[in-house]
Amino acid sequence: MWLPKTRLAPRSPLAGAKRCINFAVHGANTASGRSVLKDSPVVVEFITKEHAQDMKEIWAPAISNDFDGSKGQTLLHYSSSENSPKRFLFVGLGETEKVGLPAIRSATASAYDKLKQLRLTQATIQLQLDLTGNVNPGEVLRTITNVLEQSNFGFTRHLTRDRESKVFNMEEVSLLIRSRVNISDYLVHVEAGKIFGEATNAAREFAHERGDVCNPQYMEDKAREIVNKYPGKFDIEVLDANDLERLGMNLLLSVGKGAVVPPRVVLLSYKGNEEVQVSEDPNLVALVGKGITFDTGGLNLKPSGSIEDMFLDMSGAAAILGVADALPKLDVKKNVVLVMCLAENAIGPKSYLPNSILKSLKGLTVEIGNTDAEGRLALADGLTYLQQKYKPATVIDLATLTGACVVALGEHCGGLFSNDSELAKSLQESGDKIFERVWPMPLFPEYTEEVKGTASDLKNTGKGRFGGACTAAAFLQEFIEPEVKWAHVDIAGPAMTSEKRGCVPKGGTGFGTQLLLQWLLTKE
Repeated sequence: MWLPKTRLAPRSPLAGAKRCINFAVHGANTASGRSVLKDSPVVVEFITKEHAQDMKEIWAPAISNDFDGSKGQTLLHYSSSENSPKRFLFVGLGETEKVGLPAIRSATASAYDKLKQLRLTQATIQLQLDLTGNVNPGEVLRTITNVLEQSNFGFTRHLTRDRESKVFNMEEVSLLIRSRVNISDYLVHVEAGKIFGEATNAAREFAHERGDVCNPQYMEDKAREIVNKYPGKFDIEVLDANDLERLGMNLLLSVGKGAVVPPRVVLLSYKGNEEVQVSEDPNLVALVGKGITFDTGGLNLKPSGSIEDMFLDMSGAAAILGVADALPKLDVKKNVVLVMCLAENAIGPKSYLPNSILKSLKGLTVEIGNTDAEGRLALADGLTYLQQKYKPATVIDLATLTGACVVALGEHCGGLFSNDSELAKSLQESGDKIFERVWPMPLFPEYTEEVKGTASDLKNTGKGRFGGACTAAAFLQEFIEPEVKWAHVDIAGPAMTSEKRGCVPKGGTGFGTQLLLQWLLTKE
């Protein structure tokens, strides 16, 4: 059945998040498609160099002279005809044979930036889905909607002055398909791109909220908001400070002792598989996020220049919440436990001390080599509780764990550590597909030796300043049961970026959200 026009229903964002884009899909050769094209305030068209060459005889000389379809090139053309759109925005893709999803991604982000500059909240994108044989047409649609949704992010909730000039929100985008295809076949790709983008933006919103607002209680409240948003899909369990003390979760408890708002662990059980209970699922997947809502470094205080953006140190937990909000939308048919290990590493009269020896929930003792190596402590107790209660088959944790990983890999990918080669491979493939890339890192026995203590079983720091990302991962591995397939993704680089890149903002990026969602979809 041919669908000349299909509109995707808008989603309700979490409180505080920006309004999402409404997407509509049209057939170009239909009455509705022609009407949209005529009435659109701007029509965006992606042009290859070969297409630009073919269009020289049609275009005005001014266009041909200024635009040749090179990658990253843009040109805005105004039309005086009453029967055509007021504006055309041409965006270059480069040579046809070299066009892939990265080029589509970059071109879409460039188009959005130009539309934002023009303050145009509605747009039409004309698409020739068989533009190149290098990419799947469905993936093209998914990439475009995903990038547009991501580009629409802006942390603006605290602006009170000149909001109209500072706040921009794309409201509606019409996708006009010129290829003769069954539009209904591609709606799932548009919907997936939109949902993935919404989830990432939700994670960004959590991450960008400052530490005086976003504390462990705030994150718990946001988790409960998700539970209430999807009745019957989630169960929630919260371990408060009293529970942590009673259970012997002294590592996490100690990290948060100096703060006014106490630490906690929040566990969401997503009931995607109706045939088996979460607690009895032999194929249960668990996703864990580090949630240090502000990291002063503790008594090993961070210096100026390093402490200011440490409200982003809960980016792992932010991604976990983004994933949780997307699971029901995507109707994921797997049971998933989502865990946030939450604390503020603050300085106060009860702050934990360097060289203290603490006993973990697992029973292993840990000497505190540095109070600024707190994330691995919080995760260690959270991982132990998770495994003891739920017996998951697979555990993946996300954490802004080490500056050493940023030194090694920069801000363009996360460091991937795993005890299972197939799990590592599938995560890397998922990251490549969705452009949240991860790179395999070593977990040699020598790194484990470096975190063994003398007065204690373990130390939370290595013996020297080298290989810090690897020794941190080796420390976490000590709290993983041998039968559990486990992966640790150090997201310190790509989750906290120093500049805007395309649809990825400066600061908190929500990295890891789409990586985990894509990986989960491949496992259904």
